[in-house]
Amino acid sequence: GVQPVFSEVSLRGIHGRPGSEVVGHLRLYTARALRSFLTASGFTDVTIKGAPFHGVPRPLRLVDRAACAVPGAASILLAHARRR
Repeated sequence: GVQPVFSEVSLRGIHGRPGSEVVGHLRLYTARALRSFLTASGFTDVTIKGAPFHGVPRPLRLVDRAACAVPGAASILLAHARRR
């Protein structure tokens, strides 16, 4: 597999992806997993939306924006929820 460029497996070093800066994103969620996690953590009225990723090459930006319409296909997820 391929390690997504905006993710990490360690806070101490880079493993499995190009780059030299640790960005610290250790928890990656699918839309379904994020919704389930928020619900289990006491949130209601959970809405998940997709957002475009700023680092997408220009020729692929239209595809990335189209993928945002389906959160499960988006590269970035945004969640809006209310605490119970």
